[in-house]
Amino acid sequence: MNDTSFENCIKCTVCTTACPVSRVNPGYPGPKQAGPDGERLRLKDGALYDEALKYCINCKRCEVACPSDVKIGDIIQRARAKYDTT
Repeated sequence: MNDTSFENCIKCTVCTTACPVSRVNPGYPGPKQAGPDGERLRLKDGALYDEALKYCINCKRCEVACPSDVKIGDIIQRARAKYDTT
């Protein structure tokens, strides 16, 4: 499945505000960075692994909050699965 919903991200950071991990872990840059922004970087360099991927708990609050309906949690989980198998 080739999900291009990350292209709809308007960089508003509402997802980061809704993220429970971002609230308690200053080391986590937030779902925008791990999801849509990270996906843009991963498309340029398939070997790139972002440590931020491991912090997502897949609660999908970011997706519920996203005004652009970007499937942030799905993007993060797909990227995580790709690196877990390599």
